[in-house]
Amino acid sequence: KREIISFIKAANPDVVCLQEFCQYDSIGYDNNHIKRMTDAGYPYYIFSKDYEKQTVDYQSGVAIFSKTPLMHEKRIPFHAAFESILVADIVKGVDTIR
Repeated sequence: KREIISFIKAANPDVVCLQEFCQYDSIGYDNNHIKRMTDAGYPYYIFSKDYEKQTVDYQSGVAIFSKTPLMHEKRIPFHAAFESILVADIVKGVDTIR
């Protein structure tokens, strides 16, 4: 996880899309990956939370992180599984990117 965050910081993209993203809300900073991404400069995000395990405050799914606001965010679930995809619009200059 540290190497992934280091790579993202070095590459410095405007948007980061991650599959197999996981989050632990109560185990501390080392496993709070949303906090790691927001601290790395990506304050805007959407997270699908396709799978949740409440006994350890764990969620996993796909996530989009951005340096600029996300608009028209949508989770599209798969019908045959508990997984999903995410879409969002980002305004960059005069263009809207999905």
